[in-house]
Amino acid sequence: MNHNAAGVFALSLIFTSVSALAQPTAKGTQPPEETKETPQPEPQQNPPPAAPVPRPDVLAETLRPVPAGLTLEAVAEQAMATSHTVAVKRTEIEAAAAELDQALVAYFPTATLTASYTRLSPVDNTLAGFAIPSVLNNYSFTAGLVVPVSDYLLRLSQAYASASKSEQAKRIEAQAEQLKVAADAKVALLDWVRAKGQRAVATMAVEQSRAHVAQTEALLEVGVAARADLLRLQAQVADAEHLERTAGVVEALAAKQLRTLLHIDDATAISSGVDVLNPPTEAPRRLVQLERQALSQRLELKALDLNERALDEADTAAHAAYYPRVDAFANTLLANPNPRIFSQSDQFDLTWDVGVRLTWIINESFATAGATRATSARRDAVRSQKSILADAIKLEIARAHLDGERARSALLASDRKEVALEAALDAWLERYKLGKARSTDLVDAETELTRARLQRVDAHIDLLVALVRLDHAVGRPTSTRSRQAR
Repeated sequence: MNHNAAGVFALSLIFTSVSALAQPTAKGTQPPEETKETPQPEPQQNPPPAAPVPRPDVLAETLRPVPAGLTLEAVAEQAMATSHTVAVKRTEIEAAAAELDQALVAYFPTATLTASYTRLSPVDNTLAGFAIPSVLNNYSFTAGLVVPVSDYLLRLSQAYASASKSEQAKRIEAQAEQLKVAADAKVALLDWVRAKGQRAVATMAVEQSRAHVAQTEALLEVGVAARADLLRLQAQVADAEHLERTAGVVEALAAKQLRTLLHIDDATAISSGVDVLNPPTEAPRRLVQLERQALSQRLELKALDLNERALDEADTAAHAAYYPRVDAFANTLLANPNPRIFSQSDQFDLTWDVGVRLTWIINESFATAGATRATSARRDAVRSQKSILADAIKLEIARAHLDGERARSALLASDRKEVALEAALDAWLERYKLGKARSTDLVDAETELTRARLQRVDAHIDLLVALVRLDHAVGRPTSTRSRQAR
């Protein structure tokens, strides 16, 4: 009889003795003196084997949504409301609105009011032998009005249109930033749920490894297992404990990132209300359709379109400097003495004048040439940015679309793979108890099962992340109502 068979035989004797000792006996009952024959019962058929008890799904319990937990819509709403980058975009809107007000004010005629006092030195004024008195204290009040006639035709309407389109572009950029922040917050929540699932898998691996160590210690006492097997499994426990600690660090970091995006303090408890194990069953659409939808809906492209049109208007307004300015003006003068009245007297007199002025500043033409070239260069840069963004959007859609397809494929395999590997581990464990398998076989089976559980977590989370990224890439608004940037 070999060593393993002897161990199994000894282990069976121990189990038999324990079972015999566990049988209850009646108190004070004496064995009978004679053995009476009793009728033998008819042989009965063996009962069917009991159905295996299903394993509790620890991972499903860990990832079960909490009714009051954070949902994708809730984190999106809170992130948009508290985001600092969205606040920066709102300040840019305010600046653009102020420039629009300035462009509107330029339509108004230029009105000026001037008041002055002048003390003159005494002089002797004579005309044809007659002395002319002079007034030494001069007072004047002037009101002027200039109407930029040529600017109404060549400059002001274009400048106002440019400022208006720039302000609209800033509003759309703020809305695009809101959608980006919302998508990032959703992904942060899913990454935290992923980290929770990974920690749960790591904890299961630790408990599983410790149980195998305890079984091996019992087998070592009866001579079925070798000490090398025990040491190998103890090393596996150390690896599993390290995996658990690492998963805990990753979970803490993911929770910190989520709290930072939502601006939640560390003392506030958070929980997940996302049903990650029951993803939506939306049928995927063709990639060409998604690209066409994105190019027509992405707010970033719309903002660049408005910026390009604003530069067109600004370029048209700048060309007005090539032409002379035509201004209509009117002035009134209340002065003591009034310089337009001969024979000065110490009294206030009112005079007025109106006219049209033609002004052509030659040097402005050269400056305008440089300004228009700069505007054209900026416009070309915006067009290039649109092309770059369109290419990036196509890649973003393709990546999210293919990530979703890969996650769906992983979902189809992950559940069956985990069940199969659990059964395989049980089979290896039974063989190990009988001395027909090595500890390395058990360790390999544990490692494969842990990897399969992690793949199951990743498959569910990856699908939801891909759907969030695809929604953002296509330009779909968040399911919650996006706040209008003010």
